[in-house]
This record gives sequence, C-alpha cells and structure tokens, in this order.
Amino acid sequence: MKTPGMKIWPFLLLLAGQAAAQPAPPSPSPARLIPPFHDRGTVTLRNATSQPLNQVFLWSHGMPPEGEDRLAGAALPPGGTRALELGMGHCNNELRVRFADGAEFHTAPVALCFARELVLEAGPPPAARVIPR
Repeated sequence: MKTPGMKIWPFLLLLAGQAAAQPAPPSPSPARLIPPFHDRGTVTLRNATSQPLNQVFLWSHGMPPEGEDRLAGAALPPGGTRALELGMGHCNNELRVRFADGAEFHTAPVALCFARELVLEAGPPPAARVIPR
C-alpha cells in the first residue's frame, strides 16, 4: 500500500537538487562600490580651528580607509578653505585630519552628497559640521 507522501518524495528531491545547484550570491566586499553611489561633486573644507591642518583624509564609509592626503602636503591654516573633489562614492564619508601639533581627529560617517561646506570646528573635542547646499 502506497501512502500519499510517497508520490511527493521524488518532487522534493528534485527541488532540493535544483536549490543546491544554484550558485551562492557573492558577498559584498568593502573594497567595491556597492550602489547606491553618486558623483558627489565637491565640498569646501573650512578650518574653523586654531590649528593648521597638515593632512586631510576623506573616504566613502565602508571602503578601504584614507587614500591620499587631500591637502597634498600644503597645510590649511586656521580660517582657511580648500575645495575637495569627492568623486564617485557613497554619501556617507569618514574624515581624518592631522593637526600641525600632531593631534588627530576622526569623524563618524558624515553625509556629504548634498553638502556645500564641511566645517571643522575647535573642541575639545573637535567636531565636523555639514552645511547643506
């Protein structure tokens, strides 16, 4: 005597085999740009601290950190501004600066896609404030 479950068994095996044959989706790698990403244009960095900035690093959150010094060796004096080309990437960015006295400041992710200006303010601790377009 056959049970109703016996007729379904070959069908379940077929489905299980098809599922096993499907390749696993690739896991996201932090080294790749994963949408949504945008041409972020430029943002003006304003040094509102009392210390010159010797180095500025800015990168998309989740990407390999830092990259090149955005000041290219030319210090940004107190009160000074510098246009930073952001290029393609995510809206959330991280910023790390090194002051002339050797102190460093690293921000939590900052949304820059719609920012006109990024103001680095004196502390303690220093802060980064975004001024929208």
